[in-house]
Amino acid sequence: MKTKIAITSIASISALGNNLDAIWKNYSSKKTFIITKEFNKKNYFVATIPAECKVEIENLRQSSNKYKSLDDTVLMAILCSRKAIHNAGWKQGNQF
Repeated sequence: MKTKIAITSIASISALGNNLDAIWKNYSSKKTFIITKEFNKKNYFVATIPAECKVEIENLRQSSNKYKSLDDTVLMAILCSRKAIHNAGWKQGNQF
């Protein structure tokens, strides 16, 4: 490989949570986060994201007109990217 890369941070939003401590705690537990929900009179297995994650997504959506029409998954990607940058300690003007 000619170009070296380094992974300096991670971030995630899932049914397990939205911060590394909660995610690891929930991943390590014996509890399942898969539940059944009814859609169109049928039950399906789902793993919903926690309420605090939904609040973060909605806050981001309301923060700018350019975000209002975006799908939740796009907003989750933006939030995760921002958290990964924050966790890495990157600042504006850093040179890589």
